Amino acid sequence: MTATGVLFDIDDTLVDLATAMTDALGGSLTEVLPPGASALLGLGSGIPSMDDDGEARRRWLAFSEHFVPDVSGTYDDYLAGRLSFEEMRILRLHRAAALLGVTVPDDVAHRWVERFAELAQTGVRPFPDVVQVLDLLDAHGIPYGAVSNNVEDFQRAKLGHAGLSRISVVVGTDTMGVTKPDPAIFREGVRQLGVAVADCWYVGDNPVVDHDGAVAAGLRGVYLDRGVMGSGSSGNSPVPVPARNPGERLTIHGLEELPLLLGLAASVESV
Repeated sequence: MTATGVLFDIDDTLVDLATAMTDALGGSLTEVLPPGASALLGLGSGIPSMDDDGEARRRWLAFSEHFVPDVSGTYDDYLAGRLSFEEMRILRLHRAAALLGVTVPDDVAHRWVERFAELAQTGVRPFPDVVQVLDLLDAHGIPYGAVSNNVEDFQRAKLGHAGLSRISVVVGTDTMGVTKPDPAIFREGVRQLGVAVADCWYVGDNPVVDHDGAVAAGLRGVYLDRGVMGSGSSGNSPVPVPARNPGERLTIHGLEELPLLLGLAASVESV
């Protein structure tokens, strides 16, 4: 079945937010923390390299791999309205730092969050498989857009920094006043594309919020499992969604697999 419309998640689906956040985390903390605290987080001489197997690298990974994928679920608290966006990021910082016995003073945390936000947003890049797929959709006249669990203007700016301003349909949490996996946010994206719900595909990196939510809303869900650390919601959404067996999820491991699902495989090499 050839698609008549495609909607994408943004973070860690179209843009590599996890890498941007990791780089921004190290860069911003190096700027604002005193040397002693930086050293305790493994940042005494900047972000440890991949080749460094010493204590600094161990501490940095323990810290960053708690903060970036949001192990403690603070983003879900933000989506549920229990935290502001800034409060969410600062609490995320405090919880990750506490693992290594580091306390970040409030004044330092507030200076950090502004610099981190700037570096993380401007540092995003598209994954290598994104542009070719969008080119293919353009060539076939298939409309596409994005539905994201973040505010619309913030996500449009992020897409702009990533060189993806061609994505004109962007639905955020403030567009409808709801978050994924609420059916309304998916269906608003479909409405803006001007296609039928049953003929629209949704591709995202969260198996519950993206895939299962889209399927529950009547779309054709695709779970994009890139096999790397993500940066988004854990899936503990305040909006219930019918659980699906992992084996029932349509899963791909890169967007280069998407054209076959969309019935466009014969045209991939020609674009």
